[in-house]
Amino acid sequence: ARRAQTGFSKLAPAESRLPLPLCMMAAIAVKILEMGYDWRMGACLVMMYEGYLRPCDAMPLKVKHLIAPVSGCGAGHSHWSIVLHAFEEEKASKVWEFDESIILDSPEFVEMNKVWRRLKHGAAASLLFDWGYLALSKAFKHAISELHYDEIGVVHLYQVRHGGASHDAASRARPLDEIQKRGRWRSQRTKRRFENGGRLAEGLGRLRQDELWHAQQCRRRLFATLVRW
Repeated sequence: ARRAQTGFSKLAPAESRLPLPLCMMAAIAVKILEMGYDWRMGACLVMMYEGYLRPCDAMPLKVKHLIAPVSGCGAGHSHWSIVLHAFEEEKASKVWEFDESIILDSPEFVEMNKVWRRLKHGAAASLLFDWGYLALSKAFKHAISELHYDEIGVVHLYQVRHGGASHDAASRARPLDEIQKRGRWRSQRTKRRFENGGRLAEGLGRLRQDELWHAQQCRRRLFATLVRW
């Protein structure tokens, strides 16, 4: 009954959450750093955006689950990747899958390679993000409050995941079937949500001109900021 109630609530238009545009995600990540939170929280948001990760996907990731590229072994091994829900750890995904690999190959995020290398320096069994979901959610909400994004419909970390998928669909970076597979969505209805790039434009349209300019500047300096912090 609880699952049915949750499903029905997701159909309510009033509860629909806008996907987060890339520049707004960048502004949130930069604000988190400027407010003194762990720099890895900014890196986590970018990883969630590029890989369409749920918060529950990102939080258990360990250093050994972040796989470095291997040179000279073909294009399939030339990018950083992450392994979700490794079989040997006996903890399946939300849809009961193991060993889901996500290749971090988006051209727009190529400068994050320096950040992934920095994250890889820890012990293999240590968590990439050891502060947990509640701490990340607190930092996220603090940042959107400071930026006043909460007043225009940014309310939840899941909008980062949906924003990444919507961005790739709107920019034609990936076909819809690949987006569905990458996001581990099984429903065709979910895939159709990303066909309409207007939802991203709707979010940007709610910003004032100065807010939009600031978000665009944050997008341009996000990667350098993460490397430097």
